[in-house]
Amino acid sequence: QTLQERQSTAALLAENRLDQKKMDEFAQRAAMRKPE
Repeated sequence: QTLQERQSTAALLAENRLDQKKMDEFAQRAAMRKPE
């Protein structure tokens, strides 16, 4: 595994974490809006 591959893998993981955080925030807001 080259250094570049490792870097792009780390970048992908960071991006996925950001997406996950965004989705979590969106889900929380949607849940708050619902009076269930």
